[in-house]
Amino acid sequence: MGQRITDEQVSEILEMGNAGMSASEASRELDISVPTITRIYREYNIQVGTVGRKSLLELLDSDDIDFVVEQYENTERPVREFLKEVGMSYGQLYTLLDKLGIQRRRFKPDRMSGREAQLTAAVTLYNEGMPIWQITDETGVHQPTLHRELHKRNVPLRYRKRGG
Repeated sequence: MGQRITDEQVSEILEMGNAGMSASEASRELDISVPTITRIYREYNIQVGTVGRKSLLELLDSDDIDFVVEQYENTERPVREFLKEVGMSYGQLYTLLDKLGIQRRRFKPDRMSGREAQLTAAVTLYNEGMPIWQITDETGVHQPTLHRELHKRNVPLRYRKRGG
């Protein structure tokens, strides 16, 4: 069981939290674990690092949001290409879509044939000897998905030769 935190230490943690110090900074200074400091911050309703931080909906104006939604819903391009164009991460895009109540692409059955073509292209490139990282860049199919598809199609996996 961990060391008990004294009332004096709690006071110090609260001072640091109220001054805007992150849990990891306070942890280093006081030699108390980050989870303990985070728990105390939470118990006393101290929110560090959120002041001035805006949500994605606050950062985008209505024209930007309309553009993002239009691109997402009405293009057949892979999401990764779209994300590069608009400068968003997957997490930001899906957070925005969820907040707007927009159904994600993977649930749309009309896109399944495109996904099948994408997987077939990835398997073909794998069989031609292309490295997996390059297949991911080329097709958007990541390593775990590619390996699962190779297994389903009974394609033998390549193994790196170990130096010897």
